[in-house]
Amino acid sequence: MTKNRSVTPWSPDIPAVHAAIAPVSTLVRDRRRLYQVAAELVCPGAPSRLEYDVTDSPIARHHIGNALAGGPSPNSAALIKIADAVGEHGPFAGAELLCDVRLHSAIAP
Repeated sequence: MTKNRSVTPWSPDIPAVHAAIAPVSTLVRDRRRLYQVAAELVCPGAPSRLEYDVTDSPIARHHIGNALAGGPSPNSAALIKIADAVGEHGPFAGAELLCDVRLHSAIAP
């Protein structure tokens, strides 16, 4: 018997799922802590306190996650801030970042 592929798969309401777990500020705080601890484990020379712009950066989180999955440990230069990645001379200069402004305004330090 073959599956009917014309049916759209169920997709959860991600904001509702997150809200059921904890408030946004708690989830972001815990995510930042998780990536801080992970960086300390797999990134030699990582600062003992990463800036929020680093732990919130998908680029830095990718490098940390890759190392946790058995990839090479990134050096501290790979743990770059979002602003440095897309700034005038960054590796993604000129690229647009899509972000949820509501999230950032809700958690601004």
